[in-house]
Amino acid sequence: MKDPKHWDYEPFDAIVSNPPYSIKWEGDANPILINDERFAPGGVLAPKSKADANISVSSYVEPEDTTEKVDINELNQRIADIVAKENVLRAEIDKIVAELAEVG
Repeated sequence: MKDPKHWDYEPFDAIVSNPPYSIKWEGDANPILINDERFAPGGVLAPKSKADANISVSSYVEPEDTTEKVDINELNQRIADIVAKENVLRAEIDKIVAELAEVG
C-alpha cells in the first residue's frame, strides 16, 4: 500500500485484491498517506487498527469509457458533402431570384 508498483499503468479497468485483512497500518500517523491520491478524496484514513477500509478505498472498478468514438475523416467528408449541397441550393435560389427580378 505504501509503495505501489503500477502508477504508470493507470487507469485500470479493474483492480482485484486479496490482501491480508485486519492488518495494522500507519494510517494518520503517516501524514504522507492522507495526501496520497488513492485516499485523499475520502478526506479521512482508515483506523490504524484495521486496514480493511483502506483496502476497500484503494480497490475499485473504473467505469468503462462509453464516449462516442468519432472518425474525423468521415466527419470532415460529411461536412464537405453538406457544404456542397448547400452551395447547389444557394445557386438554385439565386437563379430563381434572378428570374423573378426579370419578370418584375
